[in-house]
Amino acid sequence: MPRYFFDIDDGIEIIDEIGREVLDAQQARYEAYKVIGDLLTAEGEDSDGLTLIPNIRDGKGRTVMTIRSVIQIEMKDILE
Repeated sequence: MPRYFFDIDDGIEIIDEIGREVLDAQQARYEAYKVIGDLLTAEGEDSDGLTLIPNIRDGKGRTVMTIRSVIQIEMKDILE
């Protein structure tokens, strides 16, 4: 089973040295969505905005996919 690496850039680049074994690039895409969800949960609590950019590399070190996730939260004052 091929190994893919999920590097994350959220203002600070984090290089995945271990990777994950997945069936193919499509499965790697779904794994990247899981990574984004986990990071949004962990980092999004204390932020009004967050940009996450996972770069997925194959076992040869080639970037096969980049996903940009931008979250902006705008709080509105509501008068009741």
